[in-house]
Amino acid sequence: MARCVAFLRAINTGRRRVAMERLRELFEEAGFAEVATFIASGNVIFSTAARDTAKLETRIEKVLREGLGYEVETYVRTLEEVQAIAAGDPFGGDAREDGGDDDGGEAWSLYVGFFKEPPAAATARAFEAVTTANDRFLVVGREWYWRRRGGVADADVWTTPAMRAVKLPVTTMRNTTSVRKLVARHGRAEGRAM
Repeated sequence: MARCVAFLRAINTGRRRVAMERLRELFEEAGFAEVATFIASGNVIFSTAARDTAKLETRIEKVLREGLGYEVETYVRTLEEVQAIAAGDPFGGDAREDGGDDDGGEAWSLYVGFFKEPPAAATARAFEAVTTANDRFLVVGREWYWRRRGGVADADVWTTPAMRAVKLPVTTMRNTTSVRKLVARHGRAEGRAM
């Protein structure tokens, strides 16, 4: 059995409220084992014999649509992939979350977003080209990273003409601090403790 993580988009935002206990029940009813949730923002850890993450995404989306009554975009990664994300440093040390930058300014935060599949090379290049004094983007396979200085709520980069022109596919995002905490709490692979 493989351990996987389903990152669910827009859970517990707006009118899309669901108790984590209900999410666990839906995953268990779908035949997944060792189901756990991590914080109330749509992170579900589970065990499965299935290996095709694209098929798992489709299956989970169907289960959630039937169980909750609305669409929930789902991004599945193996636990090993999530561990690599948690341990990675895509900006080469330029996105320190624990301190200010070299010019004495505000600390940088690092976020990771999930695509269903890697975007076209032209889309990835256009996305990475959108930069501001406070924002940098990097695409690595099925993930994208956002280095942000300042609060997310204050970020106006998403409404710029350059970003709107990129036409990104639907995605979901997590703070890498949360991803590291998820791995620390649930980081065991193939039924073995880390």
